[in-house]
Amino acid sequence: TVMVVLALIFSRDILKLMSVTDEIIDDALLYFRIIMTGTPFSMAYNICSAVLRSNGNSKIPLYMLILSSFVNIVLDLVFVMFFHMNIAGVAFATVIAQAVSAVTCTSYIYVNRKSFNLLGTRFLPDKECALKIFKTGIPSAIQSSMIAIGNMSVQRLIYSYGTMTIAAHSAVIKIDSFAIMVVVTMASSLSVFCGQNAGAGKIDRIKSGLYKTLGTVFAYCGVICIITWFFGEKLLLMFLDPKQAFQAISIGTVYLKIVGAAYFMAGIMRCYLNVIQGAGDVNVSMITGLAELAFRIIASYILVKPLGIIGLWIAIPVSWGLASLIPVIRYYSGKWKTKILV
Repeated sequence: TVMVVLALIFSRDILKLMSVTDEIIDDALLYFRIIMTGTPFSMAYNICSAVLRSNGNSKIPLYMLILSSFVNIVLDLVFVMFFHMNIAGVAFATVIAQAVSAVTCTSYIYVNRKSFNLLGTRFLPDKECALKIFKTGIPSAIQSSMIAIGNMSVQRLIYSYGTMTIAAHSAVIKIDSFAIMVVVTMASSLSVFCGQNAGAGKIDRIKSGLYKTLGTVFAYCGVICIITWFFGEKLLLMFLDPKQAFQAISIGTVYLKIVGAAYFMAGIMRCYLNVIQGAGDVNVSMITGLAELAFRIIASYILVKPLGIIGLWIAIPVSWGLASLIPVIRYYSGKWKTKILV
């Protein structure tokens, strides 16, 4: 709540800090403020989906996410094409979709509360549990925050290249977010898998699970690499008008080729990181997040001078590759085994 209020108060300053041009700042401000109001829904969904996944139920969160995505797409079309709400319509569609995923996921847990052993539970603060949750959660939260801050820092450079580059970036982020979702989800499943097996003392199963997941992730990344290399331009045509944004399509195509080929490194980083995180060695998450942030910013500002906007795209795989060394080295050192919580 505090973060939402602060973001709403300083929203214009935040956008100016990111070098959003005066030409689009009013629309960006409207979109940002509406999206921020949906933060509680996003938080509720993430909490409920974490509860379900920790119990081995990964299907329901996926179904709720698919439902949310479908609602988002439909409302985008309805609000923009029929009600002509433009930017506000797209933002409201996203918030409503987040609310749908939060309500449906929470309702599922409530209806099935008996199977989660929640009948008769008094939802009162427990000091010991709260401390353990903060101890394991804060480093991961810092990691996610650092990645977001790094993206914001780089976006400042991207926005300085004008509206065509901004349009290209907005389009490729939609494709990128969808494509990498599978990598993130498969890697995240390792966190629950590792936590359960670490608690049971079955370390060999963790090793087997890691390598099998890596194999699956690599196979998926190979497919994505082929798609982005040969069909990237066609994907961008779903979001950009070739007559009005030909330059944006060209810029976005280069992005998809560079980043699409680098998903392998993102998969390595996330798989090893989630194994270590699931075992309770959460400080590595924070360190990795800080390292990825530093590498992304440093590489961006170094490469942008000789290579221009392409340098910003190359900085992404560079940061993934360098940051992935931290969890990989930590895993093979075996020190994460001493951090097992239960």
